Amino acid sequence: MQTYLNQVQDKLIKQDLDQQQQILASNEFFFSQLELSSMTIEKNHKILQMQQKLEIIRIQIEKTHILQQNSIFNSNEVYALQSKLDQDKDVYEQCKILESKLNQNFNEIEVLNKVIKNEHTRNDEVQSVIDANKQHQK
Repeated sequence: MQTYLNQVQDKLIKQDLDQQQQILASNEFFFSQLELSSMTIEKNHKILQMQQKLEIIRIQIEKTHILQQNSIFNSNEVYALQSKLDQDKDVYEQCKILESKLNQNFNEIEVLNKVIKNEHTRNDEVQSVIDANKQHQK
């Protein structure tokens, strides 16, 4: 009977040991799944951080592109203004040349006016002499 009890006890111990091994295996599987989940969460977190960094870089690229467009626009505007300024300088130089010619013409007109005035004076003197001669001949 003792043998039978020992056999039953051995059988119960074996069943208990098998159950504990199954629980241990189940716990190991659970912990491995938990570890995988933790690694997945960690990787997802890193992916999310990378996506955020990429979004920041994308925004910076857009800002840079806008700044480049503004720079090109400003450069074109500066070029247009420089071209207009060059044209204005040319017009200014032409005006200075015309002003100089105009002053020269005014000076020539003044000289001619003096010559004409002198001629009128001489004509008046000649006319006086002619009139005096006519009076004298009568």
